Amino acid sequence: ANAILRLTPSSGSADDLTIIAGTNITLTPSGDNLTIDAASSDISVRVTDAGTQSIANSSLTTIDFDTSYYDTDAMHTHDNACEDHKLVAKTAGKYIITSQQSFSSNSSGRRYLGVRQCGSTLLAVQEFNANSANATRMQVTTQACLQACEYVCTVMFQTSGGTLTTAKCGEGEPLFAMMKVG
Repeated sequence: ANAILRLTPSSGSADDLTIIAGTNITLTPSGDNLTIDAASSDISVRVTDAGTQSIANSSLTTIDFDTSYYDTDAMHTHDNACEDHKLVAKTAGKYIITSQQSFSSNSSGRRYLGVRQCGSTLLAVQEFNANSANATRMQVTTQACLQACEYVCTVMFQTSGGTLTTAKCGEGEPLFAMMKVG
């Protein structure tokens, strides 16, 4: 529910200020004045990769991302080339995490897409059949309780018998996103 704060200026007329639920506000008194600073509580990130990556046969591979669409809490560690794969929770809480990836077309084997927490705990995985006519498009979404400084990453695996590359499928892939929901 929204909260209403009634302000009465010195002229005597009243004005209503509506504060939307989930908005962080800071009230700063200064003499006879009260400053209200409202900031959005949106904590989210969405990243992509401009190129493709090679995934060796039967090798679990962590996927890198080099471009942020948006990042409201500095969660994508793209400032360090060794850490492009991580989305780091700066604020503890419950998060929805989505990864959407594609493999180039190939008729052999299986394809796997997963999300890991702190590099080792598998939060979610999906397994797909190979697609010989088109790219094998995959998506996985999960929820996780993350502490501050814990991270998630996308991993891919395939069993084609050779090396495959990830595929770019328009603006939506590849993508990796995380949003704080609680």
